[in-house]
Amino acid sequence: MPKLMKNNDSHWITLLVVLILMSLVLPACELPEEGSQLTPGARDPGQSEPTLEQPVEAPVEPEPTEQPTAPEPTQATPDSEEQASSEGDILKIFIVLAIILGIIGVIMMLIAVLGGGRKSKASAAEEPPPPKSVEDHLAMATPKAAELYNRFAELVQTFGQVTITPTQTRIDYRVRTIFASVEFREDSLLVLLVLPERVDSPRVIRVDTYTQSSFANYTYIRTLDDYDAEFSAWLQEAYSLGVRGL
Repeated sequence: MPKLMKNNDSHWITLLVVLILMSLVLPACELPEEGSQLTPGARDPGQSEPTLEQPVEAPVEPEPTEQPTAPEPTQATPDSEEQASSEGDILKIFIVLAIILGIIGVIMMLIAVLGGGRKSKASAAEEPPPPKSVEDHLAMATPKAAELYNRFAELVQTFGQVTITPTQTRIDYRVRTIFASVEFREDSLLVLLVLPERVDSPRVIRVDTYTQSSFANYTYIRTLDDYDAEFSAWLQEAYSLGVRGL
């Protein structure tokens, strides 16, 4: 046993190589089925050479042979049948491979379609819900927070025409630009006022830079008393800034 054949894989590879070599070598090594005949006048190797004491007979002239007849149609040889069989096997292999590739293509198309459907559903689920209306905010607010908001809306409308734009989390007030926003808390309002300066007051809990010339000042409205003169002055200044559009 050759050392190359160490495992089953090497056995199969070696066997395959041997079969291929045999299929290539055997056709070239085929011998005629009938033994070759000596041509007239040829000497048989087993016959001794004539000597001077033994006269050599004159060669007999060959009798005239008949005219060659037309060759009969030959039947298919085993080699041709084997070749046709091998070609048929190769064709079958190609057909099976084509069927397998077709099935794989169909499966991939189904996976792509199903994956696209899941992605579309996921993207639809990730889309933000439509913005709430003012009535939606009031319906979800506590009675005290709803009362505080109605008072704020009445105070803003005394300054002039405004545009109210509710979103999912707040209600914006604008003229040319947004000048105030209201967010509902449990029993209070968080009010943002866009002013031209940072307000230095204990009532202002945070100040963010809105633009280069405007700042967002945050304050809480917890009772109706918080709508005092100071807050009204801030709200009037914010409204004027919204009218100018700064």
